[in-house]
Amino acid sequence: MISAWSILAFPSVTTVALALLYWHRPRYYEWLFPVIAITGIALYTTTIGLQTFNMYRLGFSPYAPLALAIVAALVATRAPKIAVIALIVIVAFDLHLYRSRNLFDYALDPILVATAAFWCVRRLFSRSSRRA
Repeated sequence: MISAWSILAFPSVTTVALALLYWHRPRYYEWLFPVIAITGIALYTTTIGLQTFNMYRLGFSPYAPLALAIVAALVATRAPKIAVIALIVIVAFDLHLYRSRNLFDYALDPILVATAAFWCVRRLFSRSSRRA
């Protein structure tokens, strides 16, 4: 059974950082929000059992912070603030700032995934309405 705490828990580090840093800078949203939406939807469909592969388990891996650090290094030249957010997620995870021991809980939350998915859908419909 899904508890209210899992839905209403404190926002992820990524959500807090994006709210503080990018509320007025939507240019990174064009590629960041689709990545967040796809990853989050894939993650949440595995946690409720719609897929056989449990992607959420990967967040418990000792290699998950390393994978996120590699992603941060790869995007650092084009989007240094996003790379810094990824590194802040890793530091928060290492310092055990939340109760969870899963890196995904530090990086994504339902609020962020829903916002990113809504942004993507709205953007898709606004593009199609401009063409018509």
